[in-house]
Amino acid sequence: MKKNCIQKKIKQTSLLRKEPSWLIDLRLQALAKLLESDFLLKEKMDFFDLSWNIPTFLKVDPSPRLMQVGAENVYEQLPIDLIDQGVIFTNFQEAIKKHEALIKDYWQAKSELFAKNPKMAEFVLFMNSGAFLYIPKNVEIALPVEYFWVKPQTLNLPVYSSVLLLVEEEAKVNYVEQVQSIENSEDQLVLLHLFVEVIVKKGAKVNFWANETLDQQVKVHIWRSGKLHRNSQVNWQINALSNGEVNSKLEVDLAEEGACTTVKIAGISSKKQEQKIQTRVRNYAKNSKGKIVQHGVVMDEGKLSFEGIGEIQKGAKGAISKQESRVLILSDEALGKVNPLLLIDENEVTAGHAASIGRVDENMMYYLMSRGIDKKEVIHLLIRGFLDSVMPSFSDYLSKSEWTEVIKRKLNV
Repeated sequence: MKKNCIQKKIKQTSLLRKEPSWLIDLRLQALAKLLESDFLLKEKMDFFDLSWNIPTFLKVDPSPRLMQVGAENVYEQLPIDLIDQGVIFTNFQEAIKKHEALIKDYWQAKSELFAKNPKMAEFVLFMNSGAFLYIPKNVEIALPVEYFWVKPQTLNLPVYSSVLLLVEEEAKVNYVEQVQSIENSEDQLVLLHLFVEVIVKKGAKVNFWANETLDQQVKVHIWRSGKLHRNSQVNWQINALSNGEVNSKLEVDLAEEGACTTVKIAGISSKKQEQKIQTRVRNYAKNSKGKIVQHGVVMDEGKLSFEGIGEIQKGAKGAISKQESRVLILSDEALGKVNPLLLIDENEVTAGHAASIGRVDENMMYYLMSRGIDKKEVIHLLIRGFLDSVMPSFSDYLSKSEWTEVIKRKLNV
């Protein structure tokens, strides 16, 4: 498809969606950058032909909830009391029409990343779904705010989904992200690109919980990022339990003094699956605190790699950067990799890392099996024990029994 035809296609589709001119210009900038970098555009630009006339409805239920199946928005609900407080939770297309003033600057800033990261240009160009959550100043939401992305039974087109969380000063929210496949989905490869951005203002707190349980026919690229202002806090709990190829990155910037983040990731790779998980925390300010804890299990012919990067920038005196990455190997064919990295550019700071890769204790397995426990159940118990330190701790979104069932399904026990 020629350049002029692609530009025309983008403009036509964006106008049909009633997108603002600044977003159309941003897509065209992304296209120009991709063409400069010899990015191979697909001949069929059917990404832009998806229907946006999917009905949404408001329903008073205990929790705010938004569900998207593929690239289609199918369900939204937000309690009236939260609406009255100024909370916004809606799909991306509605957000750019009704709440443009809140998100315009954040989206236009993405053009600064095009030169360093062509993947971001690709994402902006093809973005075809997503959500926007806005929590006003001093608003506290006790119930979880839930976002679901669900793989449909059939899906022929890649999905590029953008989720933006904007949490104002002194606000508090528990955010839950469910990325999953429905039962009996067809055996066709689906490409999912998920970009999640969390902006947390002064004194605000976010508990971010993500559960990834996609089937082996979904190839996933997930990029989550956070920017924390003065004395704000984000606790991340990510369960990487999908069965397909996964490339996941989390980047957190502790931008102002007193910002604090804890990242906990639990991952399991099995069969011939490959998962690459990178976590980066940057301390830009004084007395900022960052901690990364990654535990993973690899079995069969699976591959799992953890990369933890802690950066303390010049001027961030009193900063703390710690990380721990551990991988448990359960077969001779499995491959685990751990790559810890500390980049320190300031004195009077605290930094450290721990990393290990090891096999299951054969004596422990023998002892448990000698007590009449089936080998698969023994493996399950060992995995539970190994991942216990990174299991959900700050929320009750997944009970111990539900967590047990998730692991059993993953192990086919």
